[in-house]
Amino acid sequence: MSQHYKLSSHRLGLAIMLGIAVLLLGSQGAVAETWSAPGGFGPLRWLRPGQEAAPSGETARGPVLSPSASAAELWTSYPLHGGEMTAIAAHPTNAQIVYVGTRDAGAFKTTDGGQSWRPARNGLTFYPIRCLEIDPRRPDTLYAGTDYDGIWKSSDGGATWTDASAGLDKSLVALNIAIDPLNTNTLYAGLGGGIGLILGNIFKSVDGGATWTMQDSGLPRYPETMHTGGVYSLAIDPAHPAVLYAGTIHDGAFRSTDGGAHWVALNTGLPFRSGSAEYREGVNALATDPHHANRLSAIIGGEYYVYEQGLWQRVNQGYDHANSSIGPGYLYFHPSDPAILYSGGGGFHKSTDGGVHWQNSYGTVVGTMVPDIAFHPSTPDTLYAATSPQTGYAGGVAKSSDQGENWVGASAGITALLIHAVAVDPQSSQNIYAGTDGSGHFYRTQDGGATWQFACADTTWCAGIDDIAVDPTDSRKIYVVAWPNLFQSTDQGATFARVTAVNAAYQIAVVPQASSPIYVAARQQGIYKSADSGQTWVQKNQGLPNLPSCGGLCPAVAVAVDPSQPGTVWAGLQFGGGIAKTTDGGEHWQVMGVFGRLGDRTVECVAVHPRDGSTILTGVLREGLFKSTDGGKTWQPKLEDVAAIRKIVYDPRNPNWVYAATEGFGVLRSLDGGETWQGYSSGIFYPVVYSLAITTDSPAKLLAGSYSSGLYWARLPSLAVVHLPALLK
Repeated sequence: MSQHYKLSSHRLGLAIMLGIAVLLLGSQGAVAETWSAPGGFGPLRWLRPGQEAAPSGETARGPVLSPSASAAELWTSYPLHGGEMTAIAAHPTNAQIVYVGTRDAGAFKTTDGGQSWRPARNGLTFYPIRCLEIDPRRPDTLYAGTDYDGIWKSSDGGATWTDASAGLDKSLVALNIAIDPLNTNTLYAGLGGGIGLILGNIFKSVDGGATWTMQDSGLPRYPETMHTGGVYSLAIDPAHPAVLYAGTIHDGAFRSTDGGAHWVALNTGLPFRSGSAEYREGVNALATDPHHANRLSAIIGGEYYVYEQGLWQRVNQGYDHANSSIGPGYLYFHPSDPAILYSGGGGFHKSTDGGVHWQNSYGTVVGTMVPDIAFHPSTPDTLYAATSPQTGYAGGVAKSSDQGENWVGASAGITALLIHAVAVDPQSSQNIYAGTDGSGHFYRTQDGGATWQFACADTTWCAGIDDIAVDPTDSRKIYVVAWPNLFQSTDQGATFARVTAVNAAYQIAVVPQASSPIYVAARQQGIYKSADSGQTWVQKNQGLPNLPSCGGLCPAVAVAVDPSQPGTVWAGLQFGGGIAKTTDGGEHWQVMGVFGRLGDRTVECVAVHPRDGSTILTGVLREGLFKSTDGGKTWQPKLEDVAAIRKIVYDPRNPNWVYAATEGFGVLRSLDGGETWQGYSSGIFYPVVYSLAITTDSPAKLLAGSYSSGLYWARLPSLAVVHLPALLK
């Protein structure tokens, strides 16, 4: 979309880097050294400094990053589409081509007007996209601004990307990119970083992004840094491209008449922040008005302003900043109707009278978080909205054919959901349930994953979903842990009611046996137990540790029941509480081990051998995986370099086969009961996996819920034939 019609600056919240393992990989401060996705779609390889990846198919006690060549390891995505979209851009000459950027899954492209999408991220090495901009003269050339990884360029319509960040400050987020419409090798980038994105700079490239130089003379500078304030928005005068405008977080608006070499403030009439005589309201979107020469328009503090004859004036009526009816983030003009404007960021807003009055247009698809929209100049009534997950809305791309009055979902092929929990009905593998983190959306399928239903009717429970369980004897009963609450469904997930007797729920455990109790790990509330299928609940905390490091009762964050002895239950505790065991259904607990050099680590997951209750596997944050073969009396480390293990599951057909969901190494597999491990992630886009489940049908499937790339399945090998990799010496 040409600069006449578009200037988007996207969400204002502090960008969260997608470097989870940088924070978690080991207590010695090690960070990821190599991060690549061969072909853009294959397994990612994550190497610690000085570590060599094992050849494909080999195993080791430490983390093994290359998967074996077994065909059984090829993962396939379920058609669970959507996620957090961050930017969207329409091809300037082909109305069927649109690109969308995501929070953590790179970019996607449609060539059929949003009917289907495919990944367009080959070559990217970091996947949070913050802005997208298409070269108006060479539309196969596009630029992606990222969170803390600079700017990337594609010259082949998104098929491949190369780093175009030489000279940029990669400690900042590339919030926006502006392209000179007459000389498209000239680019400008507005950056922001720090808490609240308060730091920033403006950079310029005159060689199509090959090199960049700082262009911030005249902008206020923090004396203790080399940064100006965060630059939320940029706009170029299309008739005089040496004239450009910048909007900042709290220093106001600025103009340059020499291609960014020098800047002067344009702040007359621009309001100050409430209670401040120093900081201006944030200029969150800027656009030159294509219908009125010499007029600059902006969203300032949630209000619509125009700048003419040296003065800013508020145009919209009936709303104030506290109401913030015009969400910050972007501002667009209809190319042929000067009365129509679109604005948003915190939602989608439309004016039909030149910005005097605005109306919200949400519907059932577009909610209150719309970081960006796009439309083709020749078909401006057809809009595409990049939306984010929120209460009642799944997130993804929405499409409107009537200027935003009505919207339909258009996300088929975009797999960018964060699946935090997955569960399979033990009586029928056709029934699968999945939950997302963040906004906490619940999905269900009753046909084995061919089609999915989005359920979030009761907004009081749509928080981040931590766990899901199905009653082993009654498939109608579904339990959902959505922090801090526990919810129960009696109609296979169509509706839910809160279990008011349970507080601070975090994880739930059921056993596939009739009349077995249900246990819930409930953080500072300890362990809850129900002996009557969830009708009543009691706390069972006698013997659980109270420690100064916990500030009282050590929070319970994991729970597992011994399938062979349902009265034996294990609890994983935070902050050095260790792992505790009861053999009498929770009446008495005993700590069976603590982990870490200082004994202060958190036990995040526990799995009990389905046939031998004396064998237990546990994942300990920043310590790896530990195994006990004597009922918890002693523990041996088995995966010392895997810092975050989120889920461990035994294959019930053969308990020597074990699978682990990890952050940084995807899915790992053991064929010898957890003694040695190999990579098992071929086909999973991103090597962060939170949840696992195994179906009971034949052939059995392993399900994996991933960080921002959806839900996957892999057909497990039969019991008769298993690919046995060579062992590392």
